[in-house]
Amino acid sequence: MISVAIIHCPRSVDRRENLRSLLDQLPDASVIEDSGNGDAIGKRLHRRGCWPIARRAWDAFDPRARYHLVLEDDAVLCFGFREHLRGVLDGAPPACISLFHGARDCSVATVMPTSIIPGWISWADSDRYGARHLPHHDYLITQGMRDLGVRHLSTEPSLVDQRALPSLLGHLHTPAIRFDRSPANVSLVAHGMGGN
Repeated sequence: MISVAIIHCPRSVDRRENLRSLLDQLPDASVIEDSGNGDAIGKRLHRRGCWPIARRAWDAFDPRARYHLVLEDDAVLCFGFREHLRGVLDGAPPACISLFHGARDCSVATVMPTSIIPGWISWADSDRYGARHLPHHDYLITQGMRDLGVRHLSTEPSLVDQRALPSLLGHLHTPAIRFDRSPANVSLVAHGMGGN
């Protein structure tokens, strides 16, 4: 069983429309929404990073599930996403798996075994590392997996792309290096090594 949470910042009509598309494909997903509204969301996110919202999405895992998937609300899924994801997870070692690989670390779609999530959240909340030093979700995933000795893999090609919507954090749009809308063969590679 895989539980799913979508991080949603309802700042734009485009994000709300994309969320509807994601929920059409993943109707059992939980939606984790920022409690603020309007431009204040973007200003707050830019200042403190997205960890407070992301943490809620990771903490929303179903304890009966073996894996938990967290998506951002600008994600675009490949055709047959659920089947491809199940195929990847069926043969995967215990690892954090990024389903999106771009030119920079980006947490558009990541799946983790539920057994490692509590330890990783504790690591991220700790004074030594934590969101105070790495306030963005993507860096906390990459550094946390390194520090905790958890393998971090990526799918090749990416099963998820990033829609070209305005960034809430002021980042440039980062599409997947290789995204096949209808992938034929999907493999796992060391995170950061796939897609040429």
